[in-house]
Amino acid sequence: MAVAGYQQKLEAARAARLRRVVVPASSYERSDFPASPVRVVPAATVSQAVQRARRRPNPAFVALMLVLATLLAGTGVAVSLGERAVEREQRDQAIGRLVTAADTSRQNDSPDLSSAMRLSTSSYGTFHDAKSRSSLASILSSTRYKGALTGHTSFLNAVAISSDGRVLASGGFDDVVLLWDLGRKPPTQVGRYPLDKPDYIEKVDFATGRPLLAVGTSEDVFLVDVSRADKPTTVAHIAGRGVLDFSPDGQTLLVGNTLWNVIDADDPRPVGYLIGGPVESADDVSDVAFAPDGRTVAAASIDSIRFWDVTDAAAPVMRGKALTDIPGQVRALAFAPDGGTLAVAAKNVLRWSLPESGEPRRLEPDLVIPEASPKSVAYSPDGQVLAAAGGNSSTYVPISEGNNSVYLWDVMDEAEPRQLSMPLAGHGGEIKAIAFSPDGKTVASASYDKSIVLWDLSGAGLPVRVGSIPPGGGVLSADGRLLATTADGDKVVVWDIADPAKPRALDVLVGANEIFEFSPDGRSLVTRAAENSTAIIWVLDDRSSSRGAMGLSIPVSGIRSADFSADGDLLAIGGDGVTVWDVSDPRMTPFLIARMPSDGKDENESMLVAFSGHGEKLVTAHPDGRVEIWEGADFGQLTGTIRVATSGALTSLSFSPETNTLAMAGLPMGGGGEVFLVDIRRPGEPYQRTVIRTSFVVGDVAISPSGEYVVASGDDGTTGLWTLADQDVARELVQLPELGGGIFLSRDGLTMAVGGTLWDMAELDRLLRDPLPYACGRGGGGLGASLWDRYASPIRYREVCEA
Repeated sequence: MAVAGYQQKLEAARAARLRRVVVPASSYERSDFPASPVRVVPAATVSQAVQRARRRPNPAFVALMLVLATLLAGTGVAVSLGERAVEREQRDQAIGRLVTAADTSRQNDSPDLSSAMRLSTSSYGTFHDAKSRSSLASILSSTRYKGALTGHTSFLNAVAISSDGRVLASGGFDDVVLLWDLGRKPPTQVGRYPLDKPDYIEKVDFATGRPLLAVGTSEDVFLVDVSRADKPTTVAHIAGRGVLDFSPDGQTLLVGNTLWNVIDADDPRPVGYLIGGPVESADDVSDVAFAPDGRTVAAASIDSIRFWDVTDAAAPVMRGKALTDIPGQVRALAFAPDGGTLAVAAKNVLRWSLPESGEPRRLEPDLVIPEASPKSVAYSPDGQVLAAAGGNSSTYVPISEGNNSVYLWDVMDEAEPRQLSMPLAGHGGEIKAIAFSPDGKTVASASYDKSIVLWDLSGAGLPVRVGSIPPGGGVLSADGRLLATTADGDKVVVWDIADPAKPRALDVLVGANEIFEFSPDGRSLVTRAAENSTAIIWVLDDRSSSRGAMGLSIPVSGIRSADFSADGDLLAIGGDGVTVWDVSDPRMTPFLIARMPSDGKDENESMLVAFSGHGEKLVTAHPDGRVEIWEGADFGQLTGTIRVATSGALTSLSFSPETNTLAMAGLPMGGGGEVFLVDIRRPGEPYQRTVIRTSFVVGDVAISPSGEYVVASGDDGTTGLWTLADQDVARELVQLPELGGGIFLSRDGLTMAVGGTLWDMAELDRLLRDPLPYACGRGGGGLGASLWDRYASPIRYREVCEA
């Protein structure tokens, strides 16, 4: 009624306006106006009225002023908008220059990781944009670069870190040892120890628990007091080539084949000899090492290694037979912290198990640095990681011509060492020495490129391996609490992995040989039947028990992929065509609601499927690269199509609901692999964002639910991750070697299963969302003001990392 009344009033007002008629004054007669009495007004009153009229604003004038004000205001708005447009253009140009310079610095034959880190840190810290965030996250994750120490003028041979982790010493062919304070950000050179005559420095070593540094040259050894790192002082000189190692207690120094008592560093005294006297064969020694117990030492010549019991330093006793028949020249030795293993840098990294009684036993396999020979080896303080580095030349070699990288292996299982990450690459020449910090979170490498690089091994910002389920590939439930793996060719085991370190078997599903997908609530699982290629949907009982599961057969041919809608009510199956099933009641037989048959262009065509968002769209992909988007009742309306340019076939499909991005794995004809990223936010106009080319054949691909990163696994066991924050470029984050298999991510993206290996992705997620704290903590800061102006002028410079 109120609306009706309002309409009536509106009509009445409109009619009244139409009845108003303007009549010319000439049409009126005087008689039409009533007579008015004449009234005499005093002059003063008239004068006051005139003054009031003068003070009263002229309506025309007021209107003109209002128009002018409006025009001026509009002009101001236009100027403001124009200024903002200019500012945006300047900002975008600065970001482009900074990020391009960072990418170029990384891609050079001799990468300048320091410049790349500072450029990206300044760009993201100033603008907080997606492109800079992508660049910075990529540098932090893929390089593990923590900083470079530069100041030497020639090739480097030696590096060591004090037992308190505060001071690093380095030396080489420029006749000087430089001392660096690692407690500062960035680490800073604080002291110099020049040699008193031209020579090269062969090795440096700190005594444990003492401010004492041994400096070995080609002819001499110097004991140096570093209690003040800014003023190192010589306290003693020992004649002899500087192949040396301190005992674990810091009281004995082994130089070549001679044991020296250095309790009184001012007066070192020889106390025992390993072989035939102090002079005759000392020059044959290529490296020496104390075992962690201090009672055993190993000394290597070019082609053999011997062990001595030095419990009585005055009378060393040779233990067992010499290790001979060693492939390549022996360059370096390192005992594991428990003393049970010796690592040797020769042609490859060799390892021997050292039992308390009996002869050493060679461990297999050898650890290989491709296209290079190791020059240095070192164990982490906890013994879990073995590091090695080297090169293939005794002179400077650009990185593109040699493998000048640090390699890391997990050696907790001696029989099955596992490479931890991709090589730490960043040096422009071969690496001659490496050293771990006492906490194991940093490794330093000294190179012929005249620099020392610090590498971050803390794991900050990286996926963390938390468990594994052998055998077979694994499928992860959306909440990350269930994992299904294949077993024995015709079984699927469902595991409770709430505690990844202690997985618990819940169900064994007999008659299945390939796993596709858990329902969103984790109570159903789709597999392929072992006897044929049909699908089985298993209804799992209470996950806290093991009461068995019920399998319902779905009559489809050649199942290749499957995907549940977000609410779990629909199941799409790709194979010989695509079918969509209502599975809202898991205890009832699914019934068919839609079918998209194969177009018959390829009799072996097998289609891929994925639901988008809440299930309102269905994406189907043909092996030849055709992608279709279906909507409407029973998905009968084709609303978008796109063809990705693969020369081979599409093999896998994944969807990010938050960014409406498809990730598809391709198998190109020329080898390697490819990952296509397609934006379908506007279904009628899907477009290809970018394509990632890989050196490995991509077997599976998964995009995180947030769309922040994509994961691809290869047939060679390599699994790679790329950040997608930049719409135009996918930048590499990290490669996880020796994995392979199917990839599944939990709904929150914080748990990943690759094959049967489980990963906690929370650290990576934090880094991707805000890499600045990681960059400031690791790299030390951004560009200085002068360099900033070169890339980002006229935008004002500011510090992005707190002091």
